[in-house]
Amino acid sequence: MMKLCFFSRDKRTHQLFRSSWHLAALQCGIESQVVCREFGVIKSLLALSRFISLSRFRRVIFGTSEICLYAMFSRQSDVWVFTGLGRLIMNEDLTSRVICALLRQLYRGQLLVVLNISDREMIRRCIGGNPVVLEGEGYKFHPLSSHERVQRGLTFAYVGRLLKSKGVDQLVASFSRYSQPDWTLLLIGDSDFSNRDSVSTEELDNLANSSLGRIVCTGFRTDIHSLLRDVDVLVSLSRREGLPFSVLDGINAGVHLLLSPVPGHLSFDGLQGITFVESAELGIFFERFLDNPSQFLTFDRATRLTICNQKFGQEAIIKSIKIIFKDIGLTSDR
Repeated sequence: MMKLCFFSRDKRTHQLFRSSWHLAALQCGIESQVVCREFGVIKSLLALSRFISLSRFRRVIFGTSEICLYAMFSRQSDVWVFTGLGRLIMNEDLTSRVICALLRQLYRGQLLVVLNISDREMIRRCIGGNPVVLEGEGYKFHPLSSHERVQRGLTFAYVGRLLKSKGVDQLVASFSRYSQPDWTLLLIGDSDFSNRDSVSTEELDNLANSSLGRIVCTGFRTDIHSLLRDVDVLVSLSRREGLPFSVLDGINAGVHLLLSPVPGHLSFDGLQGITFVESAELGIFFERFLDNPSQFLTFDRATRLTICNQKFGQEAIIKSIKIIFKDIGLTSDR
């Protein structure tokens, strides 16, 4: 039987988001292993060497940066999973154009996978092929807690890396300007290993000091469910997403979601308890929220959870991944 190897940027990201792929492989009786590049030039070269040496495997590559790293040595039998197009492709600059041109030249008919319809169209234009749309990487939803929120001040939260491309700087600036003394903003995440796109600690401290409401940075946490239990609004202002786990965390917790109207987020359009807002209009939202919180916090949480579980839940995604395995010849109808 053909073996399978997963290639990801780092162990933490892989462990957080790729469990459905491993479960699908396990259920199909497919032997698999993982290679995580981690960080630094030497580790990248070692990972590339591993990629070349494992050419006898069916290889699944997660993320645009990893696809760019391995593309020159990638074979037609590989799978490229664009978990989010990110700055490498989405920017209308010279770097993005060069990357798209290189990927287009190195594309040999590999199976392309994206996490939303908009990304499929962009990949078609940039690279070609006919990408498969996978509705996320599979989220394990839990029954909504019957815990009643204690009457108190309002709590907003952001979950993810503290990056400018994720709109964190705009969120903190607007919260600092419009918040009330009994409001709290939780920033749950870290600065992504000194990424140049990160929001600096100094910037966060300055805005926190000028804010009426509290701004609390928790750092990276794995107990997201317990942290969101008493949150009223989860905010995600990314410029582009694949299918964000943070939004699924919010649906799982039953909170109101404030989202930028971009690909990935728009996968949740039409659901209750969701407001779309441009970053520039964030202050207007805070003012409306202050006038009448109940118009945002009153909705059918259970129905929303059921709809999302059927579409984005782990069982549904595992079924879709099994179809991908069949398409690349890892399984059969027998």
